Amino acid sequence: TQFDKYLTYMKENPPYGVFATFSKDTGEQIGLAVLIHLEMDPKHDRFEVGYRFSKEHWGKGYATELTRTFLK
Repeated sequence: TQFDKYLTYMKENPPYGVFATFSKDTGEQIGLAVLIHLEMDPKHDRFEVGYRFSKEHWGKGYATELTRTFLK
Protein backbone atom coordinates (compact mmCIF):
# COMPACT_ATOMS: atom_id res chain seq x y z
CA THR A 1 0.00 0.00 0.00
CA GLN A 2 1.02 3.65 -0.32
CA PHE A 3 1.06 3.96 3.46
CA ASP A 4 3.60 1.12 3.72
CA LYS A 5 5.79 2.86 1.12
CA TYR A 6 5.76 6.03 3.20
CA LEU A 7 6.65 4.11 6.38
CA THR A 8 9.61 2.42 4.69
CA TYR A 9 10.72 5.71 3.15
CA MET A 10 10.55 7.48 6.53
CA LYS A 11 12.65 4.78 8.24
CA GLU A 12 15.30 4.99 5.53
CA ASN A 13 15.30 8.79 5.09
CA PRO A 14 14.89 10.67 8.34
CA PRO A 15 13.78 13.45 8.79
CA TYR A 16 11.60 13.20 5.66
CA GLY A 17 8.15 11.69 5.45
CA VAL A 18 4.54 12.26 6.47
CA PHE A 19 3.66 14.27 9.55
CA ALA A 20 0.45 14.81 11.48
CA THR A 21 -0.27 18.53 11.90
CA PHE A 22 -1.86 20.07 14.96
CA SER A 23 -3.30 23.44 15.89
CA LYS A 24 -1.00 25.39 18.21
CA ASP A 25 -4.05 26.88 19.89
CA THR A 26 -6.16 23.79 20.56
CA GLY A 27 -3.85 20.80 20.05
CA GLU A 28 -6.45 19.39 17.63
CA GLN A 29 -5.13 17.42 14.66
CA ILE A 30 -5.94 19.51 11.59
CA GLY A 31 -4.35 17.47 8.81
CA LEU A 32 -1.20 15.96 7.36
CA ALA A 33 1.97 17.34 5.81
CA VAL A 34 4.48 15.62 3.52
CA LEU A 35 8.15 16.37 2.86
CA ILE A 36 9.78 13.83 0.56
CA HIS A 37 12.44 13.60 -2.11
CA LEU A 38 10.97 13.94 -5.59
CA GLU A 39 9.38 10.59 -6.52
CA MET A 40 10.42 9.33 -3.05
CA ASP A 41 13.90 8.74 -4.49
CA PRO A 42 16.78 10.00 -2.30
CA LYS A 43 18.96 10.32 -5.42
CA HIS A 44 16.95 13.43 -6.31
CA ASP A 45 18.13 16.73 -4.86
CA ARG A 46 14.63 18.18 -5.23
CA PHE A 47 11.75 17.75 -2.82
CA GLU A 48 7.99 17.59 -2.74
CA VAL A 49 5.96 19.43 -0.13
CA GLY A 50 2.33 18.54 0.32
CA TYR A 51 -0.42 18.95 2.84
CA ARG A 52 -4.01 18.02 3.45
CA PHE A 53 -6.15 19.88 5.95
CA SER A 54 -9.71 19.50 7.15
CA LYS A 55 -11.80 21.97 5.18
CA GLU A 56 -12.53 24.13 8.23
CA HIS A 57 -8.78 24.82 8.48
CA TRP A 58 -8.30 26.02 4.90
CA GLY A 59 -7.20 29.62 4.37
CA LYS A 60 -5.64 30.07 7.81
CA GLY A 61 -1.98 30.11 6.75
CA TYR A 62 -1.13 26.59 7.86
CA ALA A 63 0.30 25.57 4.48
CA THR A 64 2.51 28.66 4.40
CA GLU A 65 3.74 28.01 7.94
CA LEU A 66 4.50 24.36 7.17
CA THR A 67 6.37 25.21 3.98
CA ARG A 68 8.48 27.83 5.79
CA THR A 69 9.26 25.30 8.51
CA PHE A 70 10.29 22.68 5.97
CA LEU A 71 12.55 25.20 4.20
CA LYS A 72 14.45 25.77 7.44
